[in-house]
Amino acid sequence: MNIEEKVVKKLNEKNMLLTTAESCTAGMIASAIVNVSGASNVFHQGYITYCDEAKNSMLNVKKETLKLYTAVSPQTACEMALGALSISDADIAVSVTGVAGPSMEDGKPVGLVYIGVASKRASGYAATFDEASRITDVKKYEEVYQNCKDQEVLYAVDNNIVIVRKNMFEGDRGAIREKACKEALDMIYSYIKAVDIY
Repeated sequence: MNIEEKVVKKLNEKNMLLTTAESCTAGMIASAIVNVSGASNVFHQGYITYCDEAKNSMLNVKKETLKLYTAVSPQTACEMALGALSISDADIAVSVTGVAGPSMEDGKPVGLVYIGVASKRASGYAATFDEASRITDVKKYEEVYQNCKDQEVLYAVDNNIVIVRKNMFEGDRGAIREKACKEALDMIYSYIKAVDIY
């Protein structure tokens, strides 16, 4: 069973609906999910927001966030995931924003990808984060990443949990996008498998 099949199976078991907010992967995660039979039970919609204007107009990513932190930032990944969660009425959302190459973007290196997972449902996965890996202020992301071995930071806001992972992928444009898609699916699975059934 591949990772997308595991994700769909686990979403069905936990009675959860998934949505996606993709930039550099441009629909690859959604495509992987709907390749699985029965995906319509757990996936209704996804969003491809490739430019800043789309992130703002479709997902409600603040213009101030995009200006201050740029599109490739943990703050933007966080707002993308929360925005998708809010407008879709899903139980869990995944966001991806990064630099697939071949050149740097806004001073950010090729291969840098932030993946966010936001959920209304509590998960035992979130309980594994120690205090040093949790933030209450989005300005603190980079500070925490510097001291965080797993490069994952948890942010809780308005009864939602958001986990943003910082990744540095190697390879050409296609390889980076494939790796980002796989990592996102792994993150979704890790989160939902530890969600209580109710």
